[in-house]
Amino acid sequence: MNATVQPETHQVIQRSIVEPMAVIAVIVALVVSGVVATRNIHDLQENRLRVRNSNEILHALLMLESSLMDAESGQRGYLITGNESYLKTFDEATRRSFAALDYIQSLTQNEALQLAPLQPLRILVDERSAELQHVLDVWASHGREAAQSAVATDAGKRTMDRIREKAAAMRQAEMDVLAERERAAARSYHSGRTTSILSTAIGLI
Repeated sequence: MNATVQPETHQVIQRSIVEPMAVIAVIVALVVSGVVATRNIHDLQENRLRVRNSNEILHALLMLESSLMDAESGQRGYLITGNESYLKTFDEATRRSFAALDYIQSLTQNEALQLAPLQPLRILVDERSAELQHVLDVWASHGREAAQSAVATDAGKRTMDRIREKAAAMRQAEMDVLAERERAAARSYHSGRTTSILSTAIGLI
């Protein structure tokens, strides 16, 4: 009788130890899985925000160049025709160019590497805007011919060429950053998916 009871007792004791340990192991695994999943979700959201941030910077750089070209067109139209509606085009385009710079700065204020090239670009945009305004001031004080003579110099073209070079360099740098951020977002997505599958599998044990 004792020989029969003893193994049964031993099995009961074994189960009483193993089963709680198994439950604890599953709970720990689920907790760890939950923590990892939460982190993956956070990383995914952050990387997606960074991707959107890079795309907005690229768009703002294009808007900056476009606005400066519109300002040049407005000034040129006024010099040719004397029609003051072109001055409105000039003023609005100038405001848009500085708004684009301010927007880029707001997007890069926490990214030192992206923010660093912006100040030289802003100086060039200030310079080009001042050149355009100077010609209009010459028109106002000395007439059309004097203003057209001021435009004949290639100083404005050189400044605009430097702006294009700076903007192109910033675009390339931002595209490199964007590519890395897209890879990081993809890694976060796949990591989160793997964690979700593992959590489901553990829950079914």
